[in-house]
Amino acid sequence: EAETPPEENRGSRAGEEASRDGAEIKRPLRSSKGSPGIRDEHDEGVAIICVGLMRTGLKTLHKALQKLGHTKIYDQEDILSSYDLWDDVLHNRATAKAFTAMLRDVDVVMGMPTFCFWEDILQLYPNARVILTVRDEEDWWASVSRAKKFMDEDFPGAPLRHGRTMRRLERLLVPSYYKFCNILRFSWGTALGVDPSTGAGLNEHAVRSSYRRHNCYVRSKLEAALTPRGQQQLLVYDVREGWEPLCQFLGKDLPEVEFPSVMRVPYLPGAGSSPATLGLSHEQADCGQEFEDLLLPDSKFGIR
Repeated sequence: EAETPPEENRGSRAGEEASRDGAEIKRPLRSSKGSPGIRDEHDEGVAIICVGLMRTGLKTLHKALQKLGHTKIYDQEDILSSYDLWDDVLHNRATAKAFTAMLRDVDVVMGMPTFCFWEDILQLYPNARVILTVRDEEDWWASVSRAKKFMDEDFPGAPLRHGRTMRRLERLLVPSYYKFCNILRFSWGTALGVDPSTGAGLNEHAVRSSYRRHNCYVRSKLEAALTPRGQQQLLVYDVREGWEPLCQFLGKDLPEVEFPSVMRVPYLPGAGSSPATLGLSHEQADCGQEFEDLLLPDSKFGIR
């Protein structure tokens, strides 16, 4: 029996009314005391929010931002360290305090499940610049399809295929793996508008529509928006464009180093074929945290 993500967590497609004119969102986060959790416009904090969906060049953008001096980046590899807070977010218990606790001392936030909750984060950090990574729809659909097929057929545990019984076993035997995959399943279900755990392949029409809808929604809210400091808030960006549009948007000098290689990487950190099999160098195939570590029980019984 498969579980589906809660309807009310459907991120950018939840039907929430918002206005960019005054950087106001009509469904404010609750603060820990029940009052709206909007930060003062001069507060320091998250400077860049990357809101592109999976398979749109996020790992390449991560490396590029590092080369531009942004070293405090919250990405999907950090999920386990703040899982309890994300669990509150996923179950509609989110407060401003939860997000600020997760993103304390962070300069950039990106990756899953950021693209589901980008409006909540932007509400807290209205001066943040927003980068929407995009790519050719045909290439994106092909990449998402390959990632889903790989996780269903070749990856241990098939995290996007099995239902409730398998998830109970995950939670008991490999809790770190369970926590990561719980976020993974939510992010895929929410962003793609389908339940990826049914065992069937992705529905092409529904997935393509979700991709278009997400990108159109972000553009409609932010394309003409300025931050409270008067800066252009949104950059729609294909990583194949290289340094120039990214540096111009962020007010950075063009670096003398080459732009990071556009990478073919598996969706899960550290998973997938070897670099040699993919025709990549080890640097290109580096996905950060070794996902295989999550398959190791926290004790011989799988419980810390």
